Amino acid sequence: MEVLNSHITLKQLGSYINNDIEYALNDLGGGYFMNILDAPGMEGYQYKEKGIQLLNPIDEYGVKKKYISAIECNSEMFDFKGVRNGMNFEEIQRCIAPCETTRIEYDLPGIVSYELRYEIDGTRLVFYSWDEKGEGSFNAVIVKDFGKEDKYIRISIKQLETLFSTPKSQYIKEYGNDLICNNEDGEYAYHLIKLTFDGESLKKISLPPNYEIEGVRWGMDFNSIIGILGKNSVQEGEGEDGSYYTLTYEYSNFKLYYYAEFADDRPVPYIMQK
Repeated sequence: MEVLNSHITLKQLGSYINNDIEYALNDLGGGYFMNILDAPGMEGYQYKEKGIQLLNPIDEYGVKKKYISAIECNSEMFDFKGVRNGMNFEEIQRCIAPCETTRIEYDLPGIVSYELRYEIDGTRLVFYSWDEKGEGSFNAVIVKDFGKEDKYIRISIKQLETLFSTPKSQYIKEYGNDLICNNEDGEYAYHLIKLTFDGESLKKISLPPNYEIEGVRWGMDFNSIIGILGKNSVQEGEGEDGSYYTLTYEYSNFKLYYYAEFADDRPVPYIMQK
């Protein structure tokens, strides 16, 4: 039996992938805590003592799926076929088997990672690093499929119109267990989405960087946004701290505008009720 670390085996973890999350939680027992992840569209169940974290996907509407899509392994506790923390890719291959290094390019310019991909007894085990040779410290993850998942969650103009036409009481009724009140000023959090209400009316939505609006992603410049959302003009304004630039689109019940301090800067989106 292939032991992953002193607490768990590779086969055991492989049985959790794409399986009902309750099955894994019951099998592993208590002792986990929920973890807010930088990875978009994901929620983590971290078992610190076992050295693993179960990743539960969240769909574009913020609804949790009921299965596990991947499992992260703590490299400091990792001990599989002689692979230990601090090994580079060449050393890992000596322990397991020769393997080609796969280069993964992300949507942000200059962001690249590298992977060694193994399939062992039907379980897919990936070692990845930001260094081409895996120098320093690797990360290990068990996945359903090889290949880069789209790390953006798409939301449409129609979906935003629906959100702005929905009263607060309806949000509380449908999402009460996951809707957290941040303060007394009407600000709520639904996972990583911030919703600001005035009475029953939704006044403002703040989306995290992993959301794209009709294909517009954080980090795009004004010209790229116009190319997707349609012809429009960037307006220059004057504020207390100097000039600023905005690009505004108006829809049935909300307006979407992008703000930047410089014309060639990467603007930030704001979504407000009309």
